[in-house]
Amino acid sequence: MASAVKIRSLNRHKVRFAWGWLIPMLIYYTIIAVLPIAFAVILSFTKWNGVRFDQIKWVGFANYANMFKDKELSGMFANTFLMGGLIMFFTVILSFFVALLMMLPIKLKGFFRTVWYIPCVVSTAVVSELVFTFINPSDGVINTILVGMGKAPVMWTLRPGWLKFWIIFISVWKGMGGTIILFLAGMSAVPQELYEAGYVDGVNKWQKLIHITLPCLRQMLAFIIITSSMGVLSIFEPVQLIARDQPSAMVIMYGIYNEAFVNFNVGMGSAMSVFVLALVIAVTLLNFKVTRIRI
Repeated sequence: MASAVKIRSLNRHKVRFAWGWLIPMLIYYTIIAVLPIAFAVILSFTKWNGVRFDQIKWVGFANYANMFKDKELSGMFANTFLMGGLIMFFTVILSFFVALLMMLPIKLKGFFRTVWYIPCVVSTAVVSELVFTFINPSDGVINTILVGMGKAPVMWTLRPGWLKFWIIFISVWKGMGGTIILFLAGMSAVPQELYEAGYVDGVNKWQKLIHITLPCLRQMLAFIIITSSMGVLSIFEPVQLIARDQPSAMVIMYGIYNEAFVNFNVGMGSAMSVFVLALVIAVTLLNFKVTRIRI
């Protein structure tokens, strides 16, 4: 009887200890995440210049309707999905094959992993400004070299194709390091017994990749796709610092910034933010369903 009382007392102590740690984090999460999201949802149904609260005007779903009627905003969505899809495709494919190469018995594995991961810790704004100094149409490094060789300068940031190429290039270069590390973690967790069984059955390297490695990476791949989706929807610095208001490369996040802080149309900016949030949730749930991850 005494031992049962001690066990109940110990359990109550553990519960109080757990709540003692959880309550501050819940309060922090509510202040930092829940309340701003709720405020953004409310503002998405209003028209407000972001200055005076007495000028808030309820407009219902007008912001959401205008989001798709406005050709400029529609073009931003199209650019985001196009460039985002290409960024995700190249990042995932290239990172996967680089991770496969790093799984081979080669020397200096740690060095190569560090080299690939360095772009992740470099500021995107710094990289964007650095790239712009090279591709600036007027006095960029590349055009200076071309002119010195007697060639015609290339209008890198004035041609839609080249402009999108550089934004995609920077985003893929920045995103590959973290994705490679995730793939390496997933590949290292594949049970060696499966490869040994495949070796006994006489399967070749291609069959091991298709029938053993990829199925075991299903959940990791889902996580990579989810995080990559969030990343491509939040592209901002390369567009702002390289595109410099060129409509051919404007994306959703730049549109949110432009509407809220340049045009002072906080209602429309909030509506676009809520739409992006809903899109991220939908992609997340879809990946969970496809990969059969329970939530």
